[in-house]
Amino acid sequence: MLRLGKLYICYALVVLCLGNIIVRRSPLLGLNLSVSCAADVVVVLSGRTSYTLMTFLPLMLSVWFLSGSDFDSAHILRYKTWKNLLFVQSWKILINSMLLALLFVVITNGLGYFYTEKVYNWGEVNSLFYVKEEKILHGYSFMGMLFIEWIFLCIRNIILQHIILLCWWLHFSKPLGTVVSFGICCCEIANIKIRLILSLFSIDYSVWKYQLQRVWIVLGIMLYITFFSIFYIFLTGKKEVYDEKI
Repeated sequence: MLRLGKLYICYALVVLCLGNIIVRRSPLLGLNLSVSCAADVVVVLSGRTSYTLMTFLPLMLSVWFLSGSDFDSAHILRYKTWKNLLFVQSWKILINSMLLALLFVVITNGLGYFYTEKVYNWGEVNSLFYVKEEKILHGYSFMGMLFIEWIFLCIRNIILQHIILLCWWLHFSKPLGTVVSFGICCCEIANIKIRLILSLFSIDYSVWKYQLQRVWIVLGIMLYITFFSIFYIFLTGKKEVYDEKI
């Protein structure tokens, strides 16, 4: 837990320092700073490239810290069944995703307020949202946007971590899970039309403008739940692990 605590502190510093650099160099914010708000800064920093640069390494390391030794024979006996092991791992991934997403949301919104002195203005004509989409966004408050940002980032983190974990359950080498997860992020960075994780669970302006994109998000959540459930059910089966190494 001490290593994990240090990792969270390092992650917060990375988001603060690297986020500060990205905001300063962002052409979108630079040209429209007078009408920008903290929500706009979060949109920029949660983009595919920015988010991968700031979050992927801490995300991967946290999985290794939390579950890297779970499959060792010295640790497996206490779980009694494979389902118990998966349940504990899933809870650790969920809590870790929530904490990392919370750090990201708090720090990026803090940076946004520092640069723009406004927390949320998407419901006004004098906003970057209106400049980009030629409409204002009704029905959302600042706290509502914070919650939605946090939820979407949690979903990203959960899926990326489960991809890593699933490769471990499939008896592949541990680094392969990291390569697969990182490769998906790189594919989305290279081609905006690829919508697997980062581009699918996005808080970009178009998500709020087009209802179809929100439908795709719901379908994506259902698809990933189905995908992981099928694989984990098959892998856990009904066998016990009392004297058995996974």
